[in-house]
Amino acid sequence: MNIRLLIFFFLLIGASVHAQRDLIVTQAGQEIRCKIVEESSMRFTYAYINEKGKVLKTEIFKTLISNFKYDYYPENLLPNEKIFIQPLKTIVAVKENSEQRKNDAKKEKEVAKSDKIAEKKSDLVAEEIIAANNQEEQSRLSKSKSKDPEKKSEPSQKNPVAVSEDSKKSEPSKEKAIVVSNDAEKKAERIKDKEVALKEEKKTLKEIKPVEEVKKSEFANFLKYRIGVKGGLANMMEENLDKTKEGLFREKLLRGWMYGIDGAVFLNDNVGVGVTYTSYQSSSKANKLDFLFSREDGLRTYDEVFAKVNHKFVGPTLLYRAALDYKTFIVATASPGYIFYTERGTLETLGYREEYKYKGNTWGASATLGVDFLIGDDNFGRDVILSFECGYTYGKMDKLNYGGTYGVQPLPNPIHLQRLDFSIGLRFNRFPRYLR
Repeated sequence: MNIRLLIFFFLLIGASVHAQRDLIVTQAGQEIRCKIVEESSMRFTYAYINEKGKVLKTEIFKTLISNFKYDYYPENLLPNEKIFIQPLKTIVAVKENSEQRKNDAKKEKEVAKSDKIAEKKSDLVAEEIIAANNQEEQSRLSKSKSKDPEKKSEPSQKNPVAVSEDSKKSEPSKEKAIVVSNDAEKKAERIKDKEVALKEEKKTLKEIKPVEEVKKSEFANFLKYRIGVKGGLANMMEENLDKTKEGLFREKLLRGWMYGIDGAVFLNDNVGVGVTYTSYQSSSKANKLDFLFSREDGLRTYDEVFAKVNHKFVGPTLLYRAALDYKTFIVATASPGYIFYTERGTLETLGYREEYKYKGNTWGASATLGVDFLIGDDNFGRDVILSFECGYTYGKMDKLNYGGTYGVQPLPNPIHLQRLDFSIGLRFNRFPRYLR
């Protein structure tokens, strides 16, 4: 059994090592695929794998980071993928490369122009050499005619040889000109290819999302939902001025406990809508008490009186959430709704026991202000929210339903339902990963 536990433990360690799904982008445009272990107000602590395949842990100041994202990569790093830190292209780097390429293209255009000018000069030189050779040939022909007019055929025989010799002399200059022109054509083709590549790169730049868009919705699909329960102490804000025995009996009903259930869907990182339900309960017990069973019967003296009060509130909720850091939030809610009031108990005198139940309902409102803390880690996920909350409920009831033949009767003094709640809650932002 112990061996199995050890194997399971090592498998968990291996899985956490390769769960490199977070992204950190530095100010220099370097993208680091890593696992963010801890975040403080000044720095990040993260783990990554170097080129040799070793797991390293380091820190980086937040001032050196332009952006970060949890669960940016959809899959864990494969075991054979050792290099984590890869200087990938960002928008800034692509722009710098495009500017450098433009400057290189301009320089190459200038070189091509100078090559064309040199080519023209070489062509002129070749033409001048050919013209000079033709003039020398003509002068030789004229001299040969003047010396031996009878031998007219000799110049014609010697002429091809002289022309061929002169052409041989001029051939190197022509070959140089041809080589220069070929180099210029090749450079022009390179320039055209680079211009085409720049145009394609501009098109891709429009399609690439900038790094800032990663930070546009920091908690999208991560804290979209919020559902859970809460419970704590509650205190009615009605002031008790009656110091009689009955007044003290009623005062105990002003202090009790509450629990609640709520759920919400956030439309964006800050604003959400949902529903809420809360229930307040308190009880009191006394002996030898004059109790008002109903307005018609008036006061009666009972040996033992027990009463239990319950206030239920239900209504829609508007939520506002502000993030202090990636795992701490301030949450405020406001809820119009309806209050259901119930009071039931038992009256006992001379061994005779009688039960009663009063009902009432009225419109009300509720508001809360609290702090949410994401708890969990990178292996199992931060799926659970621990919340501390202060709530306020308002309502006022002018009539009660005594039931039976008495029915609904107005009250001489309205019942104030204002109360303060102090609660602790557990909520979930998605189905817990360790239960999947």
